[in-house]
Amino acid sequence: IALIRYAKGESLTIGRVCGIAPIVETVLLRQLLAAMRLGIRGSFFVVVVLGVYPLMCGWWLDVCTVRMFGKSMSHRVQFLSVSPLASSLVHCVVG
Repeated sequence: IALIRYAKGESLTIGRVCGIAPIVETVLLRQLLAAMRLGIRGSFFVVVVLGVYPLMCGWWLDVCTVRMFGKSMSHRVQFLSVSPLASSLVHCVVG
């Protein structure tokens, strides 16, 4: 039957030759969805652990130690508004 369809112009695939296309497609789809779920969970974990958590800890340490260094919160906000990337990098490294 696969060869007759091929002769009529349809593409010839392994699934049609062996008759296992629905099984293979189902298994591959399940594996793909499982990998995507794992990838989404993993990327979320990496972003939180390596990005958000150190940044929040650095900001918290800055708020708690601002008087110890003789500065005010207005100086910190000014530094954040002038250079947000440098401010975030400093807080992330300290955190």
